[in-house]
Amino acid sequence: MEIELANYSDSEVTVRCSIDLKPLKRTFETTLILQSSRTLTVDVSFDEVGWRHGWAKLESNLDELPLDDARPIAVRVRPPVHVLLVSRQNAKEIPSSSFCMQQALNVALTTQAKHTKNARPEDAVVVRVHSSRDPLRNRPPCDIYVLDHPGSMSSEIGDLGGDE
Repeated sequence: MEIELANYSDSEVTVRCSIDLKPLKRTFETTLILQSSRTLTVDVSFDEVGWRHGWAKLESNLDELPLDDARPIAVRVRPPVHVLLVSRQNAKEIPSSSFCMQQALNVALTTQAKHTKNARPEDAVVVRVHSSRDPLRNRPPCDIYVLDHPGSMSSEIGDLGGDE
């Protein structure tokens, strides 16, 4: 979550901002020098996917426009992205392009997935299948297909779109 705070006055101020996105409640405090702005970045996690709504409020703000000290906010919590890595390369072959691809995807996508509580092993972000041993019609549900040295797949490529 990013919160942008600004100080348009001619003096340094300490700004206190509270976020209320039920059930999440957080308060942030920072000092802003005169005529400046700052973006605070905070990692947050939710138990369930879906929309959350609430308020962002400045507390003890002594300016001329107290009506602008509260703003409604809405956040859409999305499920983690699931990737199917299709390759003929041996998963234990290190280094290989498919191994490096899988590691890079895990690093990039696991950061997102770790913020989803109640994660189960079957919710793995990157699932790897061997293109000649695992027919794509039996594949686990996924959002993105990554092909790395898949070999001959002429009859199966048309099935990738599916009706999902």
